[in-house]
Amino acid sequence: MCVMVIGIAVFMGTMQNDPKFQQIPNAPPMQWIAIGYFIFGAAIGVIATLRLVSGIMILKKRGRIFSIVASVLGLASVITCYCSVTSIALCVYSLVVLIQPSVIEEFDRARA
Repeated sequence: MCVMVIGIAVFMGTMQNDPKFQQIPNAPPMQWIAIGYFIFGAAIGVIATLRLVSGIMILKKRGRIFSIVASVLGLASVITCYCSVTSIALCVYSLVVLIQPSVIEEFDRARA
């Protein structure tokens, strides 16, 4: 989704310079829309990277709090409507698992 949204931003940025687009009266300022799409795509990419790093840290039994924060931040992908159901389910499941006392004990043992 990140790559697609950034691709849209690049397309809109290049469309602004197209002579055919410049002939349209009252054309909207595409550079601001492109910047908005780029920021939105970058935010989605950062959140996706945080989730991947969180998964790797969980495999090593480290970063339980980081994983909780990454799961909650992952709910921001609901805005895209592309993966909203998966995002909600993943957040709820990961929070339920990471808050269990047995999981907390296992992370504490791995840290010690």
